[in-house]
Amino acid sequence: MNWGGGWPHYQLALDWWAGQREINQARERYLKIVFKAAEPPRPNEYYYYTYYGNYVPLETLENALKISTTENEKTHLHFLIAMTMRYVGGDWDTRQRVPEEFEAALKAGKQSDWYDDALFHYAQWMETTGPIRQLDNGEWQQEPDYVKALELYRRLTKELAKGETRYYDQALAQIKQITEPTISVAVSNIFLPESELQFGLRHATSNASISRCTRST
Repeated sequence: MNWGGGWPHYQLALDWWAGQREINQARERYLKIVFKAAEPPRPNEYYYYTYYGNYVPLETLENALKISTTENEKTHLHFLIAMTMRYVGGDWDTRQRVPEEFEAALKAGKQSDWYDDALFHYAQWMETTGPIRQLDNGEWQQEPDYVKALELYRRLTKELAKGETRYYDQALAQIKQITEPTISVAVSNIFLPESELQFGLRHATSNASISRCTRST
Protein backbone atom coordinates (compact mmCIF):
# COMPACT_ATOMS: atom_id res chain seq x y z
CA MET A 1 0.00 0.00 0.00
CA ASN A 2 3.11 2.21 -0.02
CA TRP A 3 4.42 1.19 -3.41
CA GLY A 4 6.57 4.27 -3.95
CA GLY A 5 8.44 3.57 -0.72
CA GLY A 6 8.64 -0.18 -1.10
CA TRP A 7 9.62 -0.73 -4.73
CA PRO A 8 13.18 0.74 -4.55
CA HIS A 9 14.05 -1.89 -1.92
CA TYR A 10 12.62 -4.69 -4.05
CA GLN A 11 14.56 -3.32 -7.04
CA LEU A 12 17.88 -3.38 -5.17
CA ALA A 13 17.29 -6.97 -4.06
CA LEU A 14 16.36 -8.04 -7.60
CA ASP A 15 19.45 -6.38 -9.06
CA TRP A 16 21.64 -8.15 -6.52
CA TRP A 17 20.23 -11.61 -7.24
CA ALA A 18 20.39 -10.98 -10.99
CA GLY A 19 24.16 -10.69 -10.65
CA GLN A 20 24.78 -13.88 -8.67
CA ARG A 21 26.59 -16.90 -10.11
CA GLU A 22 24.58 -19.59 -8.34
CA ILE A 23 21.92 -19.72 -11.07
CA ASN A 24 19.33 -22.00 -9.46
CA GLN A 25 19.32 -20.15 -6.15
CA ALA A 26 19.32 -16.75 -7.89
CA ARG A 27 16.38 -17.80 -10.09
CA GLU A 28 14.38 -18.99 -7.08
CA ARG A 29 15.03 -15.83 -5.06
CA TYR A 30 14.42 -13.50 -8.01
CA LEU A 31 11.02 -15.04 -8.77
CA LYS A 32 10.07 -15.14 -5.10
CA ILE A 33 10.74 -11.40 -4.78
CA VAL A 34 8.74 -10.59 -7.93
CA PHE A 35 5.71 -12.55 -6.74
CA LYS A 36 5.99 -11.08 -3.24
CA ALA A 37 6.13 -7.55 -4.63
CA ALA A 38 3.02 -8.18 -6.73
CA GLU A 39 0.80 -9.01 -3.77
CA PRO A 40 0.28 -7.09 -0.50
CA PRO A 41 0.77 -8.95 2.81
CA ARG A 42 -2.93 -8.83 3.76
CA PRO A 43 -5.06 -8.71 0.59
CA ASN A 44 -8.80 -8.41 1.16
CA GLU A 45 -11.55 -10.01 -0.92
CA TYR A 46 -11.68 -7.01 -3.24
CA TYR A 47 -7.97 -6.84 -3.95
CA TYR A 48 -6.51 -7.47 -7.38
CA TYR A 49 -3.06 -6.73 -8.76
CA THR A 50 -2.67 -2.94 -9.41
CA TYR A 51 -5.57 -2.21 -6.98
CA TYR A 52 -3.36 0.12 -4.91
CA GLY A 53 -1.52 1.50 -7.93
CA ASN A 54 1.20 -1.06 -7.38
CA TYR A 55 2.71 -2.71 -10.43
CA VAL A 56 6.03 -4.37 -11.15
CA PRO A 57 7.77 -2.78 -14.17
CA LEU A 58 7.27 -4.70 -17.41
CA GLU A 59 11.01 -5.19 -17.91
CA THR A 60 11.26 -6.95 -14.55
CA LEU A 61 8.24 -9.17 -15.27
CA GLU A 62 9.58 -10.13 -18.69
CA ASN A 63 12.97 -10.96 -17.17
CA ALA A 64 11.19 -13.16 -14.64
CA LEU A 65 9.26 -14.88 -17.44
CA LYS A 66 12.53 -15.73 -19.22
CA ILE A 67 13.91 -17.54 -16.18
CA SER A 68 10.67 -19.20 -15.01
CA THR A 69 10.59 -22.99 -15.25
CA THR A 70 7.15 -24.19 -14.12
CA GLU A 71 3.80 -23.80 -15.88
CA ASN A 72 2.28 -22.12 -12.82
CA GLU A 73 5.09 -19.53 -12.72
CA LYS A 74 4.71 -18.78 -16.42
CA THR A 75 0.91 -18.49 -16.13
CA HIS A 76 1.24 -16.16 -13.15
CA LEU A 77 3.76 -13.97 -14.97
CA HIS A 78 1.68 -13.75 -18.15
CA PHE A 79 -1.24 -12.66 -15.96
CA LEU A 80 0.88 -10.01 -14.20
CA ILE A 81 2.19 -8.74 -17.55
CA ALA A 82 -1.34 -8.47 -18.97
CA MET A 83 -2.59 -6.65 -15.88
CA THR A 84 0.39 -4.28 -15.88
CA MET A 85 -0.12 -3.43 -19.54
CA ARG A 86 -3.82 -2.93 -18.91
CA TYR A 87 -3.06 -0.56 -16.04
CA VAL A 88 -0.25 1.54 -17.53
CA GLY A 89 -1.58 1.72 -21.10
CA GLY A 90 1.42 2.78 -23.15
CA ASP A 91 1.89 2.83 -26.91
CA TRP A 92 -0.19 0.92 -29.48
CA ASP A 93 2.24 -2.01 -29.55
CA THR A 94 2.02 -2.48 -25.79
CA ARG A 95 -1.78 -2.27 -25.70
CA GLN A 96 -2.02 -4.68 -28.61
CA ARG A 97 -0.24 -7.30 -26.51
CA VAL A 98 -2.80 -7.26 -23.69
CA PRO A 99 -5.10 -9.96 -25.16
CA GLU A 100 -2.07 -12.06 -26.15
CA GLU A 101 -0.79 -12.07 -22.58
CA PHE A 102 -4.21 -12.88 -21.15
CA GLU A 103 -4.56 -15.77 -23.62
CA ALA A 104 -1.15 -17.08 -22.54
CA ALA A 105 -2.28 -16.86 -18.90
CA LEU A 106 -5.29 -19.07 -19.73
CA LYS A 107 -3.40 -21.85 -21.51
CA ALA A 108 -2.81 -23.93 -18.38
CA GLY A 109 -6.54 -24.09 -17.67
CA LYS A 110 -8.03 -24.77 -14.26
CA GLN A 111 -4.81 -26.30 -12.95
CA SER A 112 -3.38 -22.78 -12.79
CA ASP A 113 -3.91 -20.81 -9.57
CA TRP A 114 -4.61 -17.72 -11.67
CA TYR A 115 -7.09 -19.10 -14.16
CA ASP A 116 -10.22 -17.43 -12.76
CA ASP A 117 -8.38 -14.13 -12.23
CA ALA A 118 -7.22 -14.15 -15.83
CA LEU A 119 -10.69 -15.02 -17.17
CA PHE A 120 -12.47 -12.31 -15.19
CA HIS A 121 -10.03 -9.46 -15.75
CA TYR A 122 -9.62 -10.37 -19.42
CA ALA A 123 -13.41 -10.22 -19.77
CA GLN A 124 -13.53 -6.87 -17.99
CA TRP A 125 -10.84 -5.47 -20.27
CA MET A 126 -12.74 -6.67 -23.35
CA GLU A 127 -15.98 -5.17 -22.04
CA THR A 128 -14.57 -1.75 -21.14
CA THR A 129 -11.55 -1.19 -23.41
CA GLY A 130 -11.19 -3.93 -25.99
CA PRO A 131 -8.61 -4.80 -28.63
CA ILE A 132 -7.01 -2.53 -31.20
CA ARG A 133 -8.26 -2.80 -34.78
CA GLN A 134 -7.13 -1.13 -37.96
CA LEU A 135 -9.89 0.71 -39.83
CA ASP A 136 -10.38 0.77 -43.58
CA ASN A 137 -8.75 4.20 -43.75
CA GLY A 138 -5.57 2.84 -42.13
CA GLU A 139 -6.14 4.42 -38.71
CA TRP A 140 -6.04 2.37 -35.52
CA GLN A 141 -8.95 2.26 -33.09
CA GLN A 142 -9.53 0.61 -29.73
CA GLU A 143 -13.09 -0.30 -28.76
CA PRO A 144 -14.93 -2.79 -26.51
CA ASP A 145 -15.62 -6.31 -27.76
CA TYR A 146 -18.83 -7.37 -25.99
CA VAL A 147 -19.00 -10.70 -27.82
CA LYS A 148 -15.58 -11.77 -26.53
CA ALA A 149 -16.35 -10.41 -23.05
CA LEU A 150 -19.56 -12.43 -22.91
CA GLU A 151 -17.71 -15.56 -24.06
CA LEU A 152 -15.17 -15.16 -21.24
CA TYR A 153 -17.76 -14.46 -18.53
CA ARG A 154 -19.76 -17.52 -19.61
CA ARG A 155 -16.62 -19.62 -19.72
CA LEU A 156 -15.90 -18.67 -16.12
CA THR A 157 -19.40 -19.60 -14.88
CA LYS A 158 -19.43 -22.88 -16.84
CA GLU A 159 -15.97 -24.12 -15.89
CA LEU A 160 -15.96 -22.97 -12.27
CA ALA A 161 -18.61 -23.48 -9.60
CA LYS A 162 -19.73 -20.67 -7.30
CA GLY A 163 -17.53 -21.81 -4.44
CA GLU A 164 -14.46 -22.19 -6.66
CA THR A 165 -14.08 -18.53 -7.62
CA ARG A 166 -14.83 -15.20 -5.99
CA TYR A 167 -15.85 -13.81 -9.38
CA TYR A 168 -18.84 -16.09 -9.97
CA ASP A 169 -21.60 -13.65 -8.94
CA GLN A 170 -19.84 -10.72 -10.62
CA ALA A 171 -19.57 -12.67 -13.86
CA LEU A 172 -23.28 -13.52 -13.77
CA ALA A 173 -24.10 -9.85 -13.19
CA GLN A 174 -21.97 -8.79 -16.16
CA ILE A 175 -23.57 -11.44 -18.40
CA LYS A 176 -26.97 -10.04 -17.46
CA GLN A 177 -25.83 -6.47 -18.08
CA ILE A 178 -24.49 -7.31 -21.54
CA THR A 179 -27.38 -9.49 -22.72
CA GLU A 180 -30.48 -7.84 -21.22
CA PRO A 181 -31.79 -4.66 -22.87
CA THR A 182 -31.82 -1.50 -20.74
CA ILE A 183 -32.66 2.13 -21.42
CA SER A 184 -31.20 5.11 -19.57
CA VAL A 185 -32.08 8.79 -19.87
CA ALA A 186 -29.84 11.66 -18.72
CA VAL A 187 -29.40 15.41 -19.08
CA SER A 188 -26.06 17.20 -19.11
CA ASN A 189 -26.99 20.16 -16.89
CA ILE A 190 -29.81 22.11 -15.20
CA PHE A 191 -32.47 23.93 -17.26
CA LEU A 192 -34.88 26.76 -16.41
CA PRO A 193 -38.65 26.04 -16.42
CA GLU A 194 -40.26 26.27 -19.85
CA SER A 195 -36.87 26.29 -21.57
CA GLU A 196 -35.87 23.91 -24.31
CA LEU A 197 -33.66 21.12 -23.05
CA GLN A 198 -31.69 18.29 -24.56
CA PHE A 199 -31.51 14.82 -23.10
CA GLY A 200 -29.62 11.69 -24.00
CA LEU A 201 -31.25 8.29 -24.49
CA ARG A 202 -29.03 5.20 -24.44
CA HIS A 203 -30.06 1.70 -25.42
CA ALA A 204 -27.51 -0.57 -23.76
CA THR A 205 -27.67 -3.62 -26.01
CA SER A 206 -26.86 -1.66 -29.15
CA ASN A 207 -24.54 0.76 -27.30
CA ALA A 208 -26.16 3.56 -29.32
CA SER A 209 -26.96 7.04 -28.04
CA ILE A 210 -29.81 9.16 -29.43
CA SER A 211 -30.39 12.78 -28.47
CA ARG A 212 -33.84 14.35 -28.42
CA CYS A 213 -35.09 17.83 -27.61
CA THR A 214 -38.25 18.55 -25.65
CA ARG A 215 -39.72 21.20 -23.40
CA SER A 216 -39.73 20.94 -19.61
CA THR A 217 -43.02 20.87 -17.75
